[in-house]
Amino acid sequence: MQTRKYLSLVILGTVLNACSSQSSISARYLTAEKLWTEKKYEASVVEFDRIVKESPGSALGVQALWRASITRALFLNDYQEALKGLQSFIEQSAQNNLILDAQKEIGEILFNKTQQYQLAIEHYEKLIKSKKFLNEEGFFLYRISRCNAALGKIKKAINTEELILSKFPTGSLALKTKLDLAQNWFTIGEIEKLAYVKSLDLYKQISNETRTNDRKKYIEAQFGSAIVLEEMDRLDEAVSIYKEIESEYEVPNVVKIRIQKINERTKRKKI
Repeated sequence: MQTRKYLSLVILGTVLNACSSQSSISARYLTAEKLWTEKKYEASVVEFDRIVKESPGSALGVQALWRASITRALFLNDYQEALKGLQSFIEQSAQNNLILDAQKEIGEILFNKTQQYQLAIEHYEKLIKSKKFLNEEGFFLYRISRCNAALGKIKKAINTEELILSKFPTGSLALKTKLDLAQNWFTIGEIEKLAYVKSLDLYKQISNETRTNDRKKYIEAQFGSAIVLEEMDRLDEAVSIYKEIESEYEVPNVVKIRIQKINERTKRKKI
């Protein structure tokens, strides 16, 4: 009887301690969120980290890990710790929507924040191969193409962009991919046969697609066409386009200078 009574007291004490501990962690989480709302990000991360350490694997612990990691990435520029935290969160979380957000944030850090382009390529390729985020495949491929271009691997970028257009031929992704593809063909124009022609054809396609519904992209494509025409020595056509878009181009003086240089170039030819 005494033994049973003792065991009951022990169990009760354990339950009470657990409840007290959980209450303390919940209170700390509320404190961390309050600090975050007050934009005291470093202090909030300290509190989130304490929760992660004291309650690893629990619902609040995993949530605190997410909040600490994303805060480091967005507000503290502590990218290495953010990457570690995001990866740990992915391994522990059951929230599929946040797992996608975490994977995308890892890509953002590697691509935009730290310019680790090769690591970013490997990250996005791994996500594509997993087939867990099929709706994001186009975005991942686009990032891979941008990474390759940043690394100077223009032909690889072109191959990826052409793959994107074969899989996603319409919509905003196709449009911005065509713009990048046109630019990349232009970049290798002097060393790749017909590259300028391919670039010009793409810019013309974009101009036709955006003439009436996306004036900004239309002007961008027309400007690209004019630059390609310059390189192809089709100067009158280039000037005609520059004059058409001069008043709408975001920096009109840039267009004026290009027209001026073409005029000077034409005069030298006549001498």
